[in-house]
Amino acid sequence: MYAPIKKIFEKATDSGLFFKRSGEFVPTKVGRLINLDHADILGYYNSVIRGVLNYYSFANNRKFLGSFVHGLKWSCARTLALKYKLRHSSKVFKRFGGKLKCPDTKKEMVIPSTFKAIKVFGCKQPISDEVLFKKWNNKYTNSNLFKICIICGSKDNIEMHHVRKIRDLKSKAAGKVMDWFR
Repeated sequence: MYAPIKKIFEKATDSGLFFKRSGEFVPTKVGRLINLDHADILGYYNSVIRGVLNYYSFANNRKFLGSFVHGLKWSCARTLALKYKLRHSSKVFKRFGGKLKCPDTKKEMVIPSTFKAIKVFGCKQPISDEVLFKKWNNKYTNSNLFKICIICGSKDNIEMHHVRKIRDLKSKAAGKVMDWFR
């Protein structure tokens, strides 16, 4: 069994992770992810890497997926460069290290030490619909739920109960000073 390397790159290009220039696949930034937290961006890329490597764990040419994973690493670096306004991927690697480690959660990119065919399909549990249909670019936020509320100082049951929808306030705010948190 062989992994269709070119089709994998083409599908990633359709998802916006790469673009094609002179017949080559070049990693690019993914603008729809920049509003996510650093750890969530890494989680997105890690899920793509794990999914592809798991699916093609039996492939005899699995070693060629190393170029795909390397490209995803550069795509992630370019996305983080856009998020932090660093302009260059090299500055991202200098700031966060080779595995783009999140300073808050210590989460890193998943880069396997070898790309040999391992002949093990990692399927421990059935995948729930929640995981299958999760949309990363529409994620509101849950990474701040375990921190202190900046409005009332509560440490328990933090939720977005203080923030009102801006679209609901536009008509009410016409020329007034609004308290956006009540």
